[in-house]
Amino acid sequence: MTQKEMDALLHELRCRDEYALNSTGNTFALRGLWEDLPQERDALKALWGPLFPDDLAGVLVVAFGAGTNFAILNMPLSQTEYERWDAASHAIDGMQVTEQEDD
Repeated sequence: MTQKEMDALLHELRCRDEYALNSTGNTFALRGLWEDLPQERDALKALWGPLFPDDLAGVLVVAFGAGTNFAILNMPLSQTEYERWDAASHAIDGMQVTEQEDD
């Protein structure tokens, strides 16, 4: 993959993840891999180097900053890490429902 192709792919990933965060109003999201972007694995591997998991299962997307000046971190997760974050997401969803019912 050329640097120009890598830059375009990273831009595409950021746009998709930014849209997902903005449309849900969240600062983090757990997602699977984009099926229509098979090069995503290569891009994440290039970015994360030795920290890239061999058993890539998904990505934790986290927004840092405020307003229009924010950064997005796409953290590749192993199967175990993905399952842990998925369980945490379900727990958070459950807490939000409980808080809303209390109001």
